Amino acid sequence: MRIIIAILILCWISSCAPPKIIRAPFLLTDVNSNGEQKEFKRILIVATGSSGARLFLDRLTNVLNSKFASENVTTSYEYLGYVPDEKIEIDKRFKDIIQNKSFDAVLYFGQSDKPINPVQINDFINRNSHYRIVRYQQTFSIQLFESLHLQNAIWETELRLNFDFTQSPVYLSIADKIIGNLKLNKIVR
Repeated sequence: MRIIIAILILCWISSCAPPKIIRAPFLLTDVNSNGEQKEFKRILIVATGSSGARLFLDRLTNVLNSKFASENVTTSYEYLGYVPDEKIEIDKRFKDIIQNKSFDAVLYFGQSDKPINPVQINDFINRNSHYRIVRYQQTFSIQLFESLHLQNAIWETELRLNFDFTQSPVYLSIADKIIGNLKLNKIVR
């Protein structure tokens, strides 16, 4: 009988606390850097991916734009579309953007994995409250190209995401990490 009461008490206590997810919200892994010291003052940020990726990238680039501005780097952001569906249109849009904008480098965000339900919604309900966690899991390839040499990336990294989509502080952390990696690789001062 004592065992049953202890189990019931543990179940009740665990249902009262919000769930704790102890996974890292993101992982940024450098893939390649040519080691050349560069200093860019105008960077065009372009992105491709699904609609979920676009929601994430729109929020991230807002933070990145302000971070780059504090480093005296001017940026412009363009979402190009979803590659498997619109390859020809994306190429055309990109060529139009390159011709119409003046920039030193292109920072490209491309969705690396398939968008098979990257958003997971979990509801947790107990007697006192209701918790909703909207998890976003996705992988992006990030590449930096010099404007004159768009075939060879001078810096590449992989961004793996697994976080609560509604938590805005993660965008600031990701932007800080990207800028930090660019500084470490002597691309932004």
